[in-house]
Amino acid sequence: MKSPNWQPRTGARTPSNTLIPHMNSPTLIAGILIAALGLTFWLIARIFIRIQDRSRTRHEWKFFNPSWIENTSDDMVIIIESGGRIVSLSTGARELLNIEGEEFPNLENLARRLRPSEPFLALCTSPGYGKFVAGMQDLEVESHAVTLPSGEYMLLTLRNLQPGGIIREGAGQTSPSFLGVMPADMDLEPKLLMILQDLQKLVLADIYELTIWDPEKEYLVPFRVIGQSSEDIQLEKPFNRYRLGEGFPGALAEERAPLLIQDVEARSDQLPAIDRTVMPLRSYLGIPLVLGDELIGTMGIGSVTRGAFHQDDLDILQRISPPATVAIYNTLLLKRQQRRTAELSELAGLAQVFTTVTNPQTMYQRLVDSLAPLMPVEILGFLIYNESNRHLEGRAPIRGLPENFLELYSAEVPPNSPLEAALLEQDLLVTTNALGDPQWQLLGIDHLARGASLRDTVLIPLKAGGHALGYLQASNHTDGSTSFSRDELHLLMIVANQAAAIIENSYLVQQSRQRANRAEALRRVTSLASSAATTDEILKFSIQELARLLQADYAFALVLDEDRKSLGIHFPSIFGNNDSNNISMASLPTDDAQFPFTLTGSQSSRIIDQLVKEQAVIPFYQQLFSLLKLQSLIGVPLIVRDEGVGEVWFGSIQPSTFNQTDLQTMITAAGQLAGVVEQSFLVAQTDESLRRQVEQLTALTRISRELGTSLDLKSILQLVYSEALRITRADSGSILLFDLSRSESGLPIIRYSVGDSSPKVLSELEQQALSTVEPVDVPEISESSMTTSHGGVESTLIVPIHFRGKPAGLVLLHAHSARRFDEESIEITRSLAAQAAVALGNAFEYEEQLRRGELLKRQLEILTKLFQVSQVLRPGQPLEQSLAAIASAIQEVTRFQAVLINRLNLSTNMLERVYGLGIPEESWRELKEHTPPWRGIESLLKPEFRYGNVYFIPADLAPVIPEDVHLYAIPQLAELEVEDAWDPDDFLVVPLYDSQGHPLGTVGIDVPLDGRRPDRPTLEALDLLAFQVALVMENNRHVNELEQNLELTSLQARQAMASLEITQRNLPQLLNRNLEQTIAVRHLASTNERLLTGLKIAEEAARQDNLLQVLRTVADELLGSLGMQTALIGEQSPDGIRLLEVAGITEPGVNPQALFGQRNPLRQVLLDRKPILTASLDQCLEWKNNPMLHSLNTRGMLALPFAISDQRCFGILATSQNELPEITIEDEQIYDRLIRQVTVTLQNRNLLEETNRHLHEVNLLLEFTRRLGSLEQIDILNALLEGVMEVLPAAQSAWIALADEENGLTPLVAAGFLAKADLLAIRFPLDEGSKLFPVRIFHSGKVQRIADLNFASEYALPVDDLLHYRIATGGRLPLATLGVPLQLFGNSMGVLVIDQYSISGAFTADDETLVISLAQQTSLALENASLFAETVRLKQDLEVRVDERTAELTREHENSQTLLRLSNELSASLDIDQVLMRTLEILNATTGAEQSLIWLVGNSKHYLSGESLTNPSIAGALEVEIADWAARERTCVVVDDLTADERWTCPQTHESNYSSVIAVPLLMGQDALGALLLFQRSKNAFQVEQIDLLKAAARQISITINNSELFNLIRDQAENMGVMLRRQQMESSRMESILNAVADGVLVTDAKNRVTLFNPSAEKILKISSDEIVGNPLDKFRGLFGSSAQMWLGTIRSWLNYPKTRLPGEIYSEQIELDNGQIIAIQLAPVIWKKILLGTVTTFRDITHEVQVDRLKSEFVANVSHELRTPMTSIKGYVDIMLMGAAGQLNEQQKHFLEVVKSSSERLTILINDLLDLSRVETGRVQLMMQQIDLVDIMENVVNEMRTRSNDENKPITFTMDVPQQMPAILGDPERIDQIIGNLVRNGYLYTQEGGHVSIRIQLLDNEVQVDVQDDGVGIDPRNHSRIFERFYRGDHPLVLASAGTGLGLAMAKTLVEMHRGRIWFRSSGVPGEGSAFSFTLPIHRMEE
Repeated sequence: MKSPNWQPRTGARTPSNTLIPHMNSPTLIAGILIAALGLTFWLIARIFIRIQDRSRTRHEWKFFNPSWIENTSDDMVIIIESGGRIVSLSTGARELLNIEGEEFPNLENLARRLRPSEPFLALCTSPGYGKFVAGMQDLEVESHAVTLPSGEYMLLTLRNLQPGGIIREGAGQTSPSFLGVMPADMDLEPKLLMILQDLQKLVLADIYELTIWDPEKEYLVPFRVIGQSSEDIQLEKPFNRYRLGEGFPGALAEERAPLLIQDVEARSDQLPAIDRTVMPLRSYLGIPLVLGDELIGTMGIGSVTRGAFHQDDLDILQRISPPATVAIYNTLLLKRQQRRTAELSELAGLAQVFTTVTNPQTMYQRLVDSLAPLMPVEILGFLIYNESNRHLEGRAPIRGLPENFLELYSAEVPPNSPLEAALLEQDLLVTTNALGDPQWQLLGIDHLARGASLRDTVLIPLKAGGHALGYLQASNHTDGSTSFSRDELHLLMIVANQAAAIIENSYLVQQSRQRANRAEALRRVTSLASSAATTDEILKFSIQELARLLQADYAFALVLDEDRKSLGIHFPSIFGNNDSNNISMASLPTDDAQFPFTLTGSQSSRIIDQLVKEQAVIPFYQQLFSLLKLQSLIGVPLIVRDEGVGEVWFGSIQPSTFNQTDLQTMITAAGQLAGVVEQSFLVAQTDESLRRQVEQLTALTRISRELGTSLDLKSILQLVYSEALRITRADSGSILLFDLSRSESGLPIIRYSVGDSSPKVLSELEQQALSTVEPVDVPEISESSMTTSHGGVESTLIVPIHFRGKPAGLVLLHAHSARRFDEESIEITRSLAAQAAVALGNAFEYEEQLRRGELLKRQLEILTKLFQVSQVLRPGQPLEQSLAAIASAIQEVTRFQAVLINRLNLSTNMLERVYGLGIPEESWRELKEHTPPWRGIESLLKPEFRYGNVYFIPADLAPVIPEDVHLYAIPQLAELEVEDAWDPDDFLVVPLYDSQGHPLGTVGIDVPLDGRRPDRPTLEALDLLAFQVALVMENNRHVNELEQNLELTSLQARQAMASLEITQRNLPQLLNRNLEQTIAVRHLASTNERLLTGLKIAEEAARQDNLLQVLRTVADELLGSLGMQTALIGEQSPDGIRLLEVAGITEPGVNPQALFGQRNPLRQVLLDRKPILTASLDQCLEWKNNPMLHSLNTRGMLALPFAISDQRCFGILATSQNELPEITIEDEQIYDRLIRQVTVTLQNRNLLEETNRHLHEVNLLLEFTRRLGSLEQIDILNALLEGVMEVLPAAQSAWIALADEENGLTPLVAAGFLAKADLLAIRFPLDEGSKLFPVRIFHSGKVQRIADLNFASEYALPVDDLLHYRIATGGRLPLATLGVPLQLFGNSMGVLVIDQYSISGAFTADDETLVISLAQQTSLALENASLFAETVRLKQDLEVRVDERTAELTREHENSQTLLRLSNELSASLDIDQVLMRTLEILNATTGAEQSLIWLVGNSKHYLSGESLTNPSIAGALEVEIADWAARERTCVVVDDLTADERWTCPQTHESNYSSVIAVPLLMGQDALGALLLFQRSKNAFQVEQIDLLKAAARQISITINNSELFNLIRDQAENMGVMLRRQQMESSRMESILNAVADGVLVTDAKNRVTLFNPSAEKILKISSDEIVGNPLDKFRGLFGSSAQMWLGTIRSWLNYPKTRLPGEIYSEQIELDNGQIIAIQLAPVIWKKILLGTVTTFRDITHEVQVDRLKSEFVANVSHELRTPMTSIKGYVDIMLMGAAGQLNEQQKHFLEVVKSSSERLTILINDLLDLSRVETGRVQLMMQQIDLVDIMENVVNEMRTRSNDENKPITFTMDVPQQMPAILGDPERIDQIIGNLVRNGYLYTQEGGHVSIRIQLLDNEVQVDVQDDGVGIDPRNHSRIFERFYRGDHPLVLASAGTGLGLAMAKTLVEMHRGRIWFRSSGVPGEGSAFSFTLPIHRMEE
């Protein structure tokens, strides 16, 4: 039962209400006032209550009754006596704490109902106040100590708190924090810890856990506290995560309902993710944290005891979960807002990167720095795609990767690879484990993962402008995450989009600058190329401009010479600092094997990134580039009209300097320079080349004409050969044509040859030309392995002839001089070879036609003979007579003399000699005596020897002859030397078989009349005639059998009559037997009669002339002989089955043609080719009810097939209205024999008809070939139409269309149309995929024959074209059509279309073959006509060009004469006025100008000549304007009409007497001297062609004017030079006197180190005469100066050989000691004129005495210094002791004095030490301890020391070091080098203001190391520069004076540097703040030294 004060909670506050209260300003002020008043009241009440509490801590309730409390229902009171026993519990308290019954719970049980329990127990023992939770109620509990008579008690009052109740002071320690307001800005983890700590106070458990739901990754993140609350408790963050349904938290989140488990073991399926060995949980309680519908997380507690949690624990969790949920949600929301704010801030900072950064490297640094705070990853950076080398490259910096590793952090992007596809598709690449991701392996970037140890990684594509720039990479989370969330990916995509735009903009800006520079450079190159400068000047300045653009160290051009025989360096174009003489002579002959691999030869550009790593570099380039010490190069060829004329190279000493953009720029510039080089080549072109072109085209024309009019191959070849010799100027040669069939060796067989004798075997080069289809030029026979058929040949040209893709011949040309044949000769020879191939094709076509005609003629002879034989053969004729006729035919047709016919004897199975023809008598007798067995002959008949039914067994391949077979060799004719000769042992035989396949005999032939083995026509003829022999033998056998049967029958009849009388008693039996015999006799007679009838029918059929007559005869004979009524004749062919004729009697109204389409016997025998013999139709169920037979009243029938080929068969159906006699087996044999005999006759007649038709076609083709003699296209096409209409009877119309690029297929000729013009107006577009019938034929190149044309689909033309077609055909539409393409070598040129309007399938395959032959010949004729027309056009064009060239040459000749006159005039006099006036007169006369003017810039004097069209005294404003424009623009201008030309401002106000003007600038190099102007009254008076003449004249005038000025200048200078020369002579005499008188010796050397001056003082000092030394090299006298002078001599050599090593203003001085002890002071200085080193001057002074004095002084100083050091040490020591108080207490003044003494003593000590060092050096007592040292370590020690001093003295100075990564070893004394560097760095420190900077840098030179010490201090006054290295010198700057020093540091440093063979110098402007820079060098230590 709930307390009446408890009110249910309506709902939790939303996060917005918690974090951001919404109120207006007045409400806020009122609330503040009320809160202040409430706070005041609360403080007063609190103070009062505390006072009362102290006063009533213990009351004595003497009259207290516990039962009174129990009966109180409204108050909630608990009384506990001392000891902890509850003695009274009010009703309200029982209801609140849910205590039933009258008993009192124990205190522990009561404490468990109030949470937290421990503070409640504390209140039960001592007075106090606290805030607790009971069930779902918030309670306020206050305890008081009460004294009763019965003892001490504690009185606890409980009050129900409403939301917003006042918490008493002191309640903070026990009050849960979530009941108050938590700080809104607290981080998540502290807030979670606070909630879990409060939960510890409320519920007793062993583990407390809160989980937070991550919606992106869809798991719960746990946070735990284990154990009881303590001060140092920590929040644990386990690594594991809970998915929905996993563990207890997962179950809570999934079910969203509380979970109370008393025994965890019972729920093992949802065990929590905790190590139960460490924390063995037994019970669990948890609730989900949900805000609205959003899951926030879970809250759970666990215990190691079972049943630890109850319903009241669950109530507490449910009570505290809403405020905890809100607090967590607010913190998460705030965290997201803060992160979002930070992200937006960083993203906003990205936009500033582009505006503030211009360097790409800095840009990437800023981008990465801006992105790093947004993404908790280890590795972050950019992978940029480099299109030039197709690599994804890591751009520094990439956070998390070392900078040196980035050189390897790249991936290749091969073309068409998966990585390229991912780049182009801009895919997002995300992986949780890059090391094992198969997608990364597929993309080929897994090596990046291995190298950088990538785990979870995302590559965000950088997209800009529709293309991919690369990827933004983020890898390896630092917060433990294994994947990227959606928010992170979204953020990275936003960042990538902004970064891509920034990178793209940066690239665009950089590219824009580069493009601007390139455009400017190209503009300058273009301007140079179009200027009037020479080729050398253009190449020189253009290459200089491009080299500067590319930042190349070296550049040069390689160009071909005028003869195009050598590629060499263009010396004027060389750019760079290297010695040009090293490469100036480099050249490569064009015939060298390396030339095709040069840029010029291959016409390809090239970039070389690293020369040392490049493999494919030819030796010529290797040597050239190595001389220049280049590492990377870029080269482009100079190409004009697909021909290389040179190349340009740019090189750098650094690797990978150039890219593809540079290459494109160079290619563009190369196009301009190539034109300049080509123009220089074209200038050298002569009329000889034009004449050769005329000769070539004339020769081609002549040969083309001959090809069109003649088919004589040899005459055409002779013409080609003659023209080849004449045009190429060859001395001899030959043309070989091969047989297109190969010999057994595989080599070609020569068929025709003209010229020199043909070789028997082709050489290797000739075979090479055939195989490569390319000409072979042998410039020098002596250098090749080729041999010629005759001597004197020095060069050879071999050109192959190809016909239809096969080698057909060779053109061989020889010359008696080397290198006779050039490229033009090769090209014209190739053209002639093509003409020879055309001639060969024509000849082959003609020979093929002749061969086919001959073959057909021979077939006709064979058929004619066969027909004659069939006429001779008669039934009943003797066998020998028939065989004799056939044997004679065999002998005549096969052209074999001997014919032998053998017959098989069935009884003996032996072959009997039946008939022989052409066999000698003796041979015949021997043959008859030896009869071979059939079995032996049959064993010889192998399949490999079979040709049809004929067997030809060559002697060399004959098998083993059986012993019982006797082969007799018939005597042969005289042996003939022929190809494929007949061998006497050759065997040619035909086995004979009957219709059943049984052997009959053999036919053999021997002794050929031509001595050759049989060809295929011979074998075919023998096969046909042998078949006739087989028929004759079979008929003869059947006749003999019939005769024998007749004789036997007659004998039996006579015997029967004789025995008639004897047998009368047995008359019935005899009558029956007689009847049977009579029937048999009659049957035999009937059979004999039918056999004779069949023979008669076959005989009659054989007499007919054509197929149809044969069939009619057989049908008529069947009707007449067998008494039948009707006969039907049918045919089966590839076109189908048709009924040919109906013979005999048919009933009226019967139409067999209409019934023929149905199944009938005639159609059946045509299909299966088997006879149908039916005596009675009633007994034949198959045909009994056939409609056709029924209509003919058929009772009996015969259907006989005659198959003459596989494709064609005839049939005859004979019907009878009466039943036929029974058909016996003998009848079937007779009909079968009849069918075979008639079939042979039909075959013969068919072959005869085909032969006649082929002969007719051959004649037509020959006639058509003669018609094609014209070279006009229309005539050729008309000839084709006439031929087609003539040879194809079915053709009713035809038209021909040729292809045209603009109009498509255009009909040109037509025949058979009513309106040809309408047909010729139709056009057929040549669209790919067109369904138009003609277009489809044109594209496919295949013949199409359509039996039934669908006009609508095949001619889907526009309406207008359809109307034209309808008018042309008169409204008819074609039913059948034949389309043939006109092709040549596989290329279609047009189509031929033939139409038939009335018959379907009118065109046959034979028609198609015939038309194809006509079309092929027409195509060849059209090609010849086209070639002829092209030749004529070229000839006309050439004539026009020759005329133009002639006119041009005439003009040039006239111009040359004019220029010659001008040149003579300009050089005739030195009077400039006279020559210029005369020049203007000549120009007026030549150009037709009426007045001319020379206007000079900056000169008031001008020159006028001619009529007075302008002001005669001065040039007017208009003339000045025009002249000034021409001079300023450096270009010519032609004004055709001055009044209409808007370029000039003066014509409107100037009254001029002229209209036409031409102005030419007078240029001299880069200077404009003025302009030449010509005037004419008429308009358009001047021509553009005159500009070249005037330019040349202006150039000569400019030279003359310039020469005049030079002459005047030279004249003036000559006068001045005379004065100067006299002065110089005087000065020279004076100087010579001075040099001779000066006490110092002087030695002067020139640029070659030769001594040019040696004065007397030098002779005296060095004791050598000047005569001995002057004129000789100085090195020659090296021994004169001793070993100490080597440094001086080396310096002279270094300056002369390497001028750039000398520093500006450098002067060398040294002291050397001669061998005699003299000490000479040397002063060396260069002699320079205009930066050119002319030599050196050395002065000598003998300072032996001074050195000795100085040495004594130094020794004195050293001694004095030693003496001074001892007392100074004592003074310094005593001063230090006194300052330490050894002498008692010192006052300030005494200390000051002692400090001064100490400072002075220290300064004096330093001075003494420096003096000692200096004295040691000067006296030579200092020995350097030379060893290999580390210069960097010394510098670091010095810098560290100075930094320490800076800190100690509180003088902030910045020290920096710049040291190369690879430092060579230095040889020196480490102590002295430390002293040098220390002095210089110390000076920089002392003389630099606070906050200044001192830098030390090391530079690597060629053979030494340079150390620079730079400061930004006070500097050195320029006036003091010369004294800076003097001893004891110090500057007068206050900062210098304020610093202690002796002035010996720099002097010592200089001395020590020179002792190390180094140099020291300094630079200083003297401006304070700019400081000074001291530099010195030390030689590099090399191991060999």
